[in-house]
Amino acid sequence: MRLPVAQPLQMTLFPRDEENLIATVVFEAVPFDFVRRLVANLRPGAIFDLRVSPRFDYGGATRRAVVDWFKSSGALYYDLSGEIGVLRKHDARLNPVFVGEAVRDRVIPLTNQGRSLIFLIDERNDTPSYVEALLDGVAPDRNEWNWMRVGGANQVLV
Repeated sequence: MRLPVAQPLQMTLFPRDEENLIATVVFEAVPFDFVRRLVANLRPGAIFDLRVSPRFDYGGATRRAVVDWFKSSGALYYDLSGEIGVLRKHDARLNPVFVGEAVRDRVIPLTNQGRSLIFLIDERNDTPSYVEALLDGVAPDRNEWNWMRVGGANQVLV
């Protein structure tokens, strides 16, 4: 079953414990403090990093400190691009169908609990076709998911 075309969900400043929400975040396009507040308020079940070269050295943070902070917020962190062996931006393993299968293997218990998910993506993957295919891959049999887009070339943060 195909999901309907993803529609952006406008945040009421910040959602609290939003259920069945998938947020795609162009990490380098938003201030780190915004990501920090998003994670603290949303309390996702998992954060999937699909960036080819994940960096967290924004705002003086280290990768270790950010990953530890994600965990202390109750979120499982997966460097999914590293786990599936992605080596470059145009790697076929970043195909959203393949990524969706890898995500489903890790989050079935979370999706059954209605927990939200965050995907950290590179700007080149911030397209409606990629995100729709990713949503189809992650939750092919569910139509109750909302989508929130954070950052990217066509979005202004206030």
